[in-house]
Amino acid sequence: MGTMQWLQHFRASVDRPRDISWEQGVRLDAELELPVMRSIQTFQRGLTSPGLHLRTKVRKSCPREYAECVDLYVAEKSIHADLLMRVLWEAGSEPAKRAWSDFLFRRLRRRFDYTKELMVLLTVEMASMPFFRILANQVGCPLITDVVEVILEDQAYHLGFHIDHLREVMQDKGGLEKLAIQQAWGAMFASTLSVVM
Repeated sequence: MGTMQWLQHFRASVDRPRDISWEQGVRLDAELELPVMRSIQTFQRGLTSPGLHLRTKVRKSCPREYAECVDLYVAEKSIHADLLMRVLWEAGSEPAKRAWSDFLFRRLRRRFDYTKELMVLLTVEMASMPFFRILANQVGCPLITDVVEVILEDQAYHLGFHIDHLREVMQDKGGLEKLAIQQAWGAMFASTLSVVM
């Protein structure tokens, strides 16, 4: 899709209701409760960023419409953070104040220009999808499944959005630069998967 189509998508998506039956409560087997809640805390913490560095970089380098898309993308990630925070509260837990993986990813991506920062975000989105799928399918909690399905639906669009934009950016790169970026991205993806899984 082009930027204007993505803009229409995000404007509609951010405002759409995400109907969750919170009255179900969180029901987990005792041996799953601690590891599942810790994992949710880590991901929830990672989603809480207002994206100020990224959004500022995008505003300096990109058309206004693309900058609005990125604003709305960040807003949607904030919706996901709120959903996971509510799951934690329903389970009698609370959000993490800090997480080492979140700290490292924030430090890493802020060192780059906006395109490489988007590649870091794309990597994390891709690596988190298997985790969320396992969470939805294996923990046996209908509330967690409902929340995670909402997040996964949005994430599928996020991947498409980033890939569409990065494809255009990569077309302007020379062959050796493309190869170097692909190799670095592959190594980063493998590292991210090892942290997530």
